[in-house]
Amino acid sequence: MERLRKLLAEVDTGKDRDFDNEDNGPK
Repeated sequence: MERLRKLLAEVDTGKDRDFDNEDNGPK
């Protein structure tokens, strides 16, 4: 379960970063 949690956390961070970049890019 710890591995899954770490993976989820990494994915969440990556998604947040992508969204931030997308928001700042076009605008």
